[in-house]
Amino acid sequence: PGAVVLTNQLRSPIVVRRGETVTVTARAAGIVVKTLAVARQDGGVGDLVQADTLDGDRRERLTARVTGRQRLEVFAAGVTSEDFADASFAAQEIQ
Repeated sequence: PGAVVLTNQLRSPIVVRRGETVTVTARAAGIVVKTLAVARQDGGVGDLVQADTLDGDRRERLTARVTGRQRLEVFAAGVTSEDFADASFAAQEIQ
């Protein structure tokens, strides 16, 4: 009681849980690709977590940022979320 809690002591609520299936979105050059993966770690919005893709024989481990409930996002090399914050082009979505 009466203790001060600093913002760096707080953590985002967990929205991705280890072992659950998540949607992974990858963006590059105006193209958006989505796939399914299994999260290997718990994470809150903004956290980096590892996940294993579920693409048949081509399973890959990736590191992605948590963007929402059961949602992760990866970026192509050299591309950051800021590049898309004020993008003036419409992305073509591929599923």
